Amino acid sequence: MRGRAWKFVGPTVRLATAAQAQDLELELELEPELEPELEPELDLALKLALVLEMELVLEMVLKLKLVLELKLALELALALELDLVLEMVLELEMVLKLFVE
Repeated sequence: MRGRAWKFVGPTVRLATAAQAQDLELELELEPELEPELEPELDLALKLALVLEMELVLEMVLKLKLVLELKLALELALALELDLVLEMVLELEMVLKLFVE
C-alpha cells in the first residue's frame, strides 16, 4: 500500500487515524477490556504514541485494537449464530488484511 496509491490515500488515513485516536482516547476508560493481558499495554502504547506524535506506532496500535474488536465481534456472532453480523465481520477482516499488507 505504500506505492502510488499511498500518495492519495495516506493523508486521508492519517486524518482518520488522528480522529480515531481522539475517539479511542475518550473511550479508553469506557470500553470493556477486550484482552486482559494486552489491553493495558495497548492503552499505554496508544497514549505514548499520541504524546510523541508517532504516527506509525499510532496506526499499528489502532489496527491491533481493531483486530481485537473484530475478534470479539466474530466470537459473539458465532456464539449467537448471527449470520449477517458474521458476514460483516469477516468482510471487515478481509479489508483490514488488505490494509495491513
